Amino acid sequence: MKKKLLLASTVFMALSTTYAQEGVGIGKSILPDATAVLDVGATNKGILIPRVTLTGEEDNNTITGGAYPESLLVYHLGGNNHPLTKGFYFWSGGKWNALVSKTSTTTSEVLTTLEISADGEKVVLTYTGEDKQPVPIAVSDRLQKDPSFNAYIKSLVTSTAAGVELVAGDGITVVAVPPAAGETVTKYTISANPVGITLAGDVTGKGTETVVERINGVNVAKPSDADFGLALVYDETTKTWKPGKPKIDNTSVTDKANLTVDSSLDFSNGTGTGALLSATGLKVKAGGITDTHLAVDAVTTTKIAANAVTTGKIKGGTVGQVLVSDASGSTEWVDQTTIVPKLENVTVDGSLDMTGGAGAVLAATGLKVKAGGIADTHLAVDAVTTTKIADKNVTSAKIAGGTDGQVLVSDATGAAKWVNQTAIVPASKTVIVDNSIELIGGVGAVLADTELKVKAGGIADTHLAADAVTTTKIADKNVTSAKIAGGTDG
Repeated sequence: MKKKLLLASTVFMALSTTYAQEGVGIGKSILPDATAVLDVGATNKGILIPRVTLTGEEDNNTITGGAYPESLLVYHLGGNNHPLTKGFYFWSGGKWNALVSKTSTTTSEVLTTLEISADGEKVVLTYTGEDKQPVPIAVSDRLQKDPSFNAYIKSLVTSTAAGVELVAGDGITVVAVPPAAGETVTKYTISANPVGITLAGDVTGKGTETVVERINGVNVAKPSDADFGLALVYDETTKTWKPGKPKIDNTSVTDKANLTVDSSLDFSNGTGTGALLSATGLKVKAGGITDTHLAVDAVTTTKIAANAVTTGKIKGGTVGQVLVSDASGSTEWVDQTTIVPKLENVTVDGSLDMTGGAGAVLAATGLKVKAGGIADTHLAVDAVTTTKIADKNVTSAKIAGGTDGQVLVSDATGAAKWVNQTAIVPASKTVIVDNSIELIGGVGAVLADTELKVKAGGIADTHLAADAVTTTKIADKNVTSAKIAGGTDG
């Protein structure tokens, strides 16, 4: 490897000469010119500049290594349909610029737009280059100021032109102005009066009212006001041109296209296949259906989305009116005073007492005291009397206690009080029962005279054993239909 490097260095030194450390000469032992930092000498060789393929004028990716310095030079290889023509390009002004010669005019600026406009008596030629900036050229001004052009125009029209004679005719007036002293040009003013001009041939009539009599020798029928909007068509039968509608044989039309519609439209005739010259699709435009497109009563119940009719969409009545439906199902606005609501009764159970209640509410209403609904705040002082307390429902927890070991007794006034047990001298009494209760013993069994009997209505379902109520226990004609368990329907 060291030998190869040495050989390469020797070859390079043989082909180049360094001069004063400021220039390099390459060739057959030449010294670099004092004005050049690099001097390549050869009579039958050239220099190959790096060959690349640029992507465009502003390509800053193909050449790598950093920002491009001004005057960086490459040879662009080009290619078919490439935006840049092949050739030498140098970097300047942030883009690649072509080196242009007489043989590479295709790399010159492209003329993108050329327009000619006439403003009054002036003609202006405007072209737009690659920089997109319009450049106007006042052609008429430049020609008028050009002496050679004026001399050329004057040479074309002289008063001595051989065989030239201007003659006035019907509707045509010619006025000649002789040349002034020192001039050779005769000026003519020609004016026309259409009223005085009469045409003959295929087009006849005065200049102001012409009539087309024939087209290519074929007579033209005179149209009437009823023919407005019609075209001029050839009638094979009468061999004339006359107003009518052109007939098109669609079978002979080539490159036909289809008319397509989406689900918002339907064909009333045909399918749209081959109906047009270019493919066309039709659909109802979003929001395109307005009031004028809808027929009377076109919007039915099924066409209205649920919850779509807001209060703003309903046409109101007068102040205080309400919307009602009549017997036919139609709606109308009526005064509130005309509405007679259906009245219902208020009913109560045995827990409440009511006065009135008939026809007092709009819907049948039943009232009762809620189970457990009577709280302490609803009861007046001393409202709970002896008759309001169910037997055996005052438990020990409900009685305010005395001291330890005392018992509750009633004094001579009937008031209850707690006394010591030693103060009690019990006296035995006998229990007495009527025929509704069977008693065994009972003598001296209680502390006070006691008589027991079955309370009227006191025997409830829970007191009766199964099958306890036999036929003999049921009074005649006391089993009503309501007491009999029913069967199935029918």
